[in-house]
Amino acid sequence: MDEPDAVASLPTPSDILVSYSTFPGFVSWREVSSGSWYVETLDSVLEQYAPSEDLLNMLLQVANAVSAKGKYKQIPGCFNFLRKKFFFKCK
Repeated sequence: MDEPDAVASLPTPSDILVSYSTFPGFVSWREVSSGSWYVETLDSVLEQYAPSEDLLNMLLQVANAVSAKGKYKQIPGCFNFLRKKFFFKCK
């Protein structure tokens, strides 16, 4: 059986997560006074749920909240190669 590209270890990008405020080619909205919808919402969700929720669940909450904001629409997105749930260690 020929498998010249097969390797016995995980590919380099394992355990990586990348999150975007919106998809390439679309607008990422911000308020003059409070800033980016995405960053503002991410900050709020992390502050409230980091002690108990994993990162992917929090990013889902961020996407849901940002997509429901304002007159104009935006949807955050992410891709991940995580192998386990990621939790923040909070005091």
